[in-house]
Amino acid sequence: MAGTTDLTTGLEQLDKARADYDEAEDFYEGNVDEIFTTAKVRRLLAKARLDKLRDLNFAKTPVDKVVSRLKITGLTALTPAGDPDEEAQADLEATWRRNNLGVTLHDLIQHVSTYRDGYLFVWPSDPADDEEAGTPDTTAGTEDASAVDVLINDPRTVTVVYSEENPGHALYAVKKWCSDPTKGREVHQARVYYRDRIERYQSAPGSKGADAEDWTKQGDDLDNPYGRLPVFHLNIPRPEHYWAYTPQLIINKIVLMHLATVDHLSFKQRYGLQDPRLDDISGGADFDEDHPDDDDPENEDNEVRLRSDPGDFWHLKGYSGVGEFSASEPGNFLDPLNFYIRCMAQLTDTPLHYFDPTGNLPSGESLKVADAPLTDKIDNRKERYTARIEAAAEFILRVLGHDDVRVVVDWGPSGTETETRSSVDLELDRASKVIAMLNELAAAVVAEIMTPQDAKDMISRLMDLVSGDQDEKKGIAA
Repeated sequence: MAGTTDLTTGLEQLDKARADYDEAEDFYEGNVDEIFTTAKVRRLLAKARLDKLRDLNFAKTPVDKVVSRLKITGLTALTPAGDPDEEAQADLEATWRRNNLGVTLHDLIQHVSTYRDGYLFVWPSDPADDEEAGTPDTTAGTEDASAVDVLINDPRTVTVVYSEENPGHALYAVKKWCSDPTKGREVHQARVYYRDRIERYQSAPGSKGADAEDWTKQGDDLDNPYGRLPVFHLNIPRPEHYWAYTPQLIINKIVLMHLATVDHLSFKQRYGLQDPRLDDISGGADFDEDHPDDDDPENEDNEVRLRSDPGDFWHLKGYSGVGEFSASEPGNFLDPLNFYIRCMAQLTDTPLHYFDPTGNLPSGESLKVADAPLTDKIDNRKERYTARIEAAAEFILRVLGHDDVRVVVDWGPSGTETETRSSVDLELDRASKVIAMLNELAAAVVAEIMTPQDAKDMISRLMDLVSGDQDEKKGIAA
């Protein structure tokens, strides 16, 4: 039996999204190709070995800052009445340890932040496959299952197809991977996950897999007794660093061109003008033993033999003076660089101090104000992800035999420590500092470094400062 329309629709959707995923990964990893205005510029940079430098990659920062604040600290199992369900909680914690869910969920959020999509698979574990890596074993029996596999999959291999009528309703999921990578004869496997069954397909060796005829159904459908898809899809409208793509390309060019001028700052290009009354001095720069062809008049590439290498001297007709060419000023590159970094910060709602190469970090209330856009974004991401992660955890418990259990996701704070500390914590911190000051004053009196009266005056001024009743006096610093 050939592949179905559902299979080909899912594969078409998967292939269409793959280019965007690859682009998102390239910008996160800093592997984007440089864009040169002319072929000559490319050749000049290649000659100086500056065409393959690893980029100064700022585009990964918006992703990393979001991921660093989206920390899941635990999952809590509750009864329908809202009371703790100790038995379900014990099984949930056992599954957490078995699948190292702290790392798994972190990687899931990393996938969503980088690619815009992340997929979590939940399926009963087969003890015979415990030592094997890969996708969940969908052939494992679902009766008497004592353990559950919780795995993330690359979005370039998985997709969920949603209803056109109801975009929030998932119809089915499709997964495709290469099971035999023999070049020219590749064989792919595909799975179509429904709420009641799982269909398995295999492609003909060497086929593209674009048409239904390229696929053959394998065996009978597998039973899915749980009444829902075992694939949980987390997504955002676009990758966290999507709006950083263009600024990063411009930054790459600025940095590359700046590096191309660095040598010229130390080794100036020089020139000399020969007096017309003297014999002509023909030829190019000083003879270079490593590049003898550079001074060969028969070489078609040397129509003009004036090299733009650092330290070269240009022989020109009419030797009546000498001088040197000035390299481009660093500010010509650094000023635009800072501008495009600010653009990237504004476009991605990432505070500028996370990009700032000067290290100017705000503190206190200024930090809270500066971090507000990022904190709002983190809160938004929590709202988007919470329901799907809770649904996945509830599905884990259903597989383990716990019905009607509600799971609550416990998140870490959205803001920085300065932002999230309560007023009580701040007051306690202030009180501890005051107590430390009083102890130091008492030690100073005992050591006769200051008189008791001086200590009392200092304490009085200190208490005025704490209570807000300090009088401003000339020459006295609080």
